[in-house]
Amino acid sequence: MNPVTDKLIKVLGVVLLLLSLGVSIPLTISTLQEGGGPWGFGVIGLPVLLPLSACLLFGIAGLQQHVVKQREFFIGAQIITLITGIVSFFIFPVLPVFLFLLPVLLSTIGIINKRQFKFFLWLMITLAIMANILLLKWEFDFGRTIPLLQFFESGQSPDP
Repeated sequence: MNPVTDKLIKVLGVVLLLLSLGVSIPLTISTLQEGGGPWGFGVIGLPVLLPLSACLLFGIAGLQQHVVKQREFFIGAQIITLITGIVSFFIFPVLPVFLFLLPVLLSTIGIINKRQFKFFLWLMITLAIMANILLLKWEFDFGRTIPLLQFFESGQSPDP
């Protein structure tokens, strides 16, 4: 990839870090603290929130300067995210299996293909950004603010 693409990956990595720290991680923490929240959200939400929170590692991988370190972080992020998804699936077996197929396929191809792993890193960062934006949209739809701000507004954890 060219230097423009490397800079794009870095910018998207920062965006993913900010979104993860502001949206998916606080929602995961509050869902765990609240015991699932209203309407059994934890049973449905945690299998998605836990791996999405682990996607923070893709943002860190995108910020790495050296290509070898970037690829190592990418592989580590894939493994941790996959393990988190599998463990949360066994704890809460309601997640449709098809949600695992795309990330597993992307991670396998991205790990094997050394030349184009940056494309797969970009793709995983982009998918994680989109998922965080969707979560943020749902928070706004339910009349809430950014999950991180919810901690400070009421002095307690945000509603899931």
